[in-house]
Amino acid sequence: MKKQHHLKITIINLNLLATFFFITNVTLSQVGINTTAPAKGAILDVESTDKGVFIPRVNIADLSTIAPITGIAGAAEEAAAAGLLVYNTNTTTGEGYHYWDGTDFTPLTTAPVNDDWKLTGNAGTVPGTNYLGTSDTKDLVIKTDDTERMRVLNTGEIGVGTTTPSSDFHMLNTGNIGVAAMALFENDGTEGVALSSYNSNTSNIYNSFEGATDGTYSGVFGVALTTGTGGIGITGSTNDWQNIGVVGSRFDSGGFDLGYGGLFINDLGYTGGFWSTSDKRLKKDINNISNALATIKSIKPVSYHFDIQKYPDMGMNTNLEYGFIAQELKNVLPNVVKEKMIPIKGARKSEINNNEPLKKELFLTVDYTRIIPILTQGIKEQQEIIETQNKKIEHLEVLVSKIQEDLNSLKN
Repeated sequence: MKKQHHLKITIINLNLLATFFFITNVTLSQVGINTTAPAKGAILDVESTDKGVFIPRVNIADLSTIAPITGIAGAAEEAAAAGLLVYNTNTTTGEGYHYWDGTDFTPLTTAPVNDDWKLTGNAGTVPGTNYLGTSDTKDLVIKTDDTERMRVLNTGEIGVGTTTPSSDFHMLNTGNIGVAAMALFENDGTEGVALSSYNSNTSNIYNSFEGATDGTYSGVFGVALTTGTGGIGITGSTNDWQNIGVVGSRFDSGGFDLGYGGLFINDLGYTGGFWSTSDKRLKKDINNISNALATIKSIKPVSYHFDIQKYPDMGMNTNLEYGFIAQELKNVLPNVVKEKMIPIKGARKSEINNNEPLKKELFLTVDYTRIIPILTQGIKEQQEIIETQNKKIEHLEVLVSKIQEDLNSLKN
């Protein structure tokens, strides 16, 4: 009996010793489940021919939070939990295996292999069901050379060159692109508009198309590249009797009055009237014009030719001209002469993507229409003189006739 007791103690001690060596082996080496030879390089080797391993199944409502995982609090612990693996059962955020990367849950695969988008194209897709993009509230980013080129916000705005688009489609360039365009719309066909913009809502109070610049060139530039007839740089039209086809304006900032609301280089043609604002409600300090004849007599009309050799690209014609010399007219009628900035290369041949500086010079200009009222008053003053002289002539003719009658009476 005593011998059996010692045998039991020996067996127990051997078991404890074996367990100790097993635990030591597990702690210091590898763990094999259903195998006595764990694969090299594996800390845990589970083998089975008819069983699998269940990763914890959780419902992740928001991939940007650690929930529903518990026991982790604060950013430091969340960062330390990077690599945590779960199976997400939420079909909205994406069913499947996800791992925690320290800030978000990231799917191991975005879809089953059969639903991958292939580089050679896909067949049998269902619009609305199969798509490229995100199913959560994250932005869609497109990169090349590991640099972001385009971003679609989760609210739908598209940005090219910007991560914060402020419009439905926003392009931003912060570098120097030389003479190239940020966007080029080219139509090589015989029909169709290259670029069309249309506000279809009749309640829309905004412009259909806008161009703006903080530089010294044009906000909008139109050029007809054809060398034949019929090319038009910019066309404006309207389909209603009370609307305006083309408007040009200039804000008066209080500086020197050197600019224009509209400037045409070369000839200006029109088929209707040329109307100038003259409503009495817009005027004050109204006075009659006096001594117009004296003013007119001080003006010296001349004939001349423009100096085309000196200024070949200002659109001036080669015909004989009639007018006044601004410097001389300014001494008589200073209000009809004004110094203006005029492009001296405005009539040169134009090209697209033209970044050549628009050279300007100051010249004296004459508002010929302002002289018309003075000429009109001069004609009236001259007519008064003529009428007065006619009365005197009539009176003298009566006197001569009377004298002639008296002479005839004396002869008889």
